[in-house]
Amino acid sequence: MTSYLILIPKVLELGKFVIPLPRERRRILLEKFKKKLKKVNTEYKERSPLDPKLRDSLKQEFAPEIERLSSLLGRDLTYWSRN
Repeated sequence: MTSYLILIPKVLELGKFVIPLPRERRRILLEKFKKKLKKVNTEYKERSPLDPKLRDSLKQEFAPEIERLSSLLGRDLTYWSRN
């Protein structure tokens, strides 16, 4: 299944050949089209809460990598591991 979002840059590029308008007007028109296409292609749903056991398991699993990233960036990222 091809995502329409992949096609958006190509649509914007093809617009210069298909739509005979000045660049800025064409760009505005195509940006509106891109926004509508994204809206049609996106489905928003409520997420169920993450199982607490799974959350704790993921925290344990990723804690070393979070610490490593924290030291690489020189920033405290431990809040990612907390509640």
